[in-house]
Amino acid sequence: MTLQFLHKESTALIVVDVQEKLFAKIANNNEVLAKILSLIEAFHILEMPLFISEQYPQGLGKTVPAIQKLIEKMSIKAHHFEKRAFSCMQEPSFRDAILNSHIQEFLVVGIEAHVCVLQTAKELLKWGKKVTVATDATSSRNVPDFTSAKGELLVANARLTTVETILFELVRDSRAPAFKAISKLITS
Repeated sequence: MTLQFLHKESTALIVVDVQEKLFAKIANNNEVLAKILSLIEAFHILEMPLFISEQYPQGLGKTVPAIQKLIEKMSIKAHHFEKRAFSCMQEPSFRDAILNSHIQEFLVVGIEAHVCVLQTAKELLKWGKKVTVATDATSSRNVPDFTSAKGELLVANARLTTVETILFELVRDSRAPAFKAISKLITS
């Protein structure tokens, strides 16, 4: 297995299905939400692309208010899309946007790890993309399902790591212009 690094110029964040009706039932949901919010803010600071999916919002509700408020407050440009299939790559508008872009590396976070996150990651890998999953910004309703998803992701050659590792990897150097802003997200 080759070493993987995320590169600011070719990486996008995909926030998968962090929706009102399901999120309250997710294991460690407050911690997961805090990590997702940090990632969204960091990707905004670093001027990196952000995609947000919603699985059947008529049934599962919209994206949780905390994410919506952060996006509105900071005027973050995010690509929103609805889907009915579990994998984001099964949504034609998403798939076309991904395949027709320069983006080759994806950071995938959200819920549920063993369904939509896993299927999205596997399909991205199938299309020759590199996939990293921040395990502290991803969860399921049940810990065994989350654990199983992590095992499958590793077998599929996705990279598993944490938000802090990712953020410092994207900044690369304490002299980088964004270093102070990014480090504040980690220490707050």
